[in-house]
Amino acid sequence: MPVDVFDLPRVWGISAGEYSDYHVIAIYTEREAAERAASLVGEEARVEPFPLNRLPVDVEEYVVTVGLDGEELSRTTMSHNERWLNIEDDRAWAWESRRAVRGGSVRGYDQALKAARDKLAQMKAVREGLA
Repeated sequence: MPVDVFDLPRVWGISAGEYSDYHVIAIYTEREAAERAASLVGEEARVEPFPLNRLPVDVEEYVVTVGLDGEELSRTTMSHNERWLNIEDDRAWAWESRRAVRGGSVRGYDQALKAARDKLAQMKAVREGLA
C-alpha cells in the first residue's frame, strides 16, 4: 500500500554534487536554517528534504515525455520501493536525449510535464548561447 511521503517527518539537508560526486554537507531540523547555511556554502549547494524514521514504502513517480517541440508524447507511472525520490515540487527531474525530454515528479503529471518543458527550454537556451 503506498504511503503519503508528504506526511513523513523530515530534516533538511544541504547537499552538493551529482551522481558519484553527490554528498551531504549538513543536516538541519528547520528548512530556513538549512537555506541560510547553504547560502554560505556556495552556488553548488542545495537544500533537500530527507524523511525521518522512514519505513520501506512504495512511491509512485509520474513521468512525462515531450518531443523537442514541447508536445507531450507519453505519460507513465512507476512504483519504487525503498528508493529515495525528491518529494518537493521544485525538485522534479528531467532527462534529455536527442529526440525527447523526460520529466518526473512524485507530485503528479503536471509537475512532471513542467519539469520536462523547463529542461527543454534550458537546452534551447544553451544551444542559442543564452545560458
